[in-house]
Amino acid sequence: EAGAPPALVQLVLRLMAPLPGDRPRGAREVRRELERIHPAARRPLAERLQTVVVVGRERELALLERRLAQPGRRPRVVVLGGDPGAGKSAVLGELAARATLAGRSVVQLSCASFDAPGALALALMRRLAADAGADPNALPIPARNAASAEESLGAMADAAAEWTRAIAERSGAPLLLLDDGENLDPLARAFVRRLVLHPAAAPSLWVWARRLLPDGAPEDERALIEAGVAEPLALGPLDAEGAARLAAVRLGDPAPASLLEFLWERAGGHPGLTLELLRAAAAAGAVEESDAGLLVRPELLADVRVPASFEESLLGRLGALPPAARSTAAALAAWGRPADEARVAALEPAAAGGCEALLAAGLAARDAAGRLR
Repeated sequence: EAGAPPALVQLVLRLMAPLPGDRPRGAREVRRELERIHPAARRPLAERLQTVVVVGRERELALLERRLAQPGRRPRVVVLGGDPGAGKSAVLGELAARATLAGRSVVQLSCASFDAPGALALALMRRLAADAGADPNALPIPARNAASAEESLGAMADAAAEWTRAIAERSGAPLLLLDDGENLDPLARAFVRRLVLHPAAAPSLWVWARRLLPDGAPEDERALIEAGVAEPLALGPLDAEGAARLAAVRLGDPAPASLLEFLWERAGGHPGLTLELLRAAAAAGAVEESDAGLLVRPELLADVRVPASFEESLLGRLGALPPAARSTAAALAAWGRPADEARVAALEPAAAGGCEALLAAGLAARDAAGRLR
């Protein structure tokens, strides 16, 4: 009645049919019908493989949601550890989305997006002040010299603790998410520790995501764990069922048995490496789509190069990019912190025009200020 295409109306009516036999047989049939009605909606397999969907982390998400629903009488910290490609950032994003939909106050920051000492602490303060209805411009500034650092950090923690109480009264325990925790600078780390331990801070849940470190947890993190304030939560490999569901979600169809066997033998349930192998198989033509479903070509699948690790797969993806994109990556690595495109060009003139290719390959991201990292 409002001008919807008749074919779309018929599809919706089929989806609502009282008898199961009159409905589409599955999501794939619906997707095919939508693509027939509106060809521009069709997404190639290679594009669908780039979609970020959290699969196989239901146990970890359930634990985090329980901790948020029942934070106790004081702030609590969950240290989310995992190898590169284990899905730490994806879990944080999913948790943030769920908490936001539930009406919680959510602060999500990446420690890799800040280069100045204490910059993350100031960003965290601004977010807490804004959510508490305070003036975010009237903030205590962290001192840069050791003599006055303790005093300024104390004043910052006092203000932030008061804001967490105001937030908790309005929308329940706040959720504070820090990604790339291995990049947290000492000044910001000291502030976060003070706020977590502040006696006046409202019950809240902190989730710190970081890579597994060769020497184990940092000393202050171990102290929080021993004091019962923090707990570790490791993201290990997926089991066979989880890996199969991950492949099915990314492919848009259940993966054939031969493809699942290939993925399990080569990746062992590592999420990032599983997806890298899926992309490589699709790029080699070993996995194709047809009207009958997914087709696997064993002779081509056997020739797909298998990286030894997730990091090696990223290096392979980098090596396949145009020279300008590789120069952009080299400039960012040399600079060691977020940089705008003018800075990148000044560091490496050969990087001109390489930013978009690096972003499209998933090897760089833009922070809130639009800088590359």
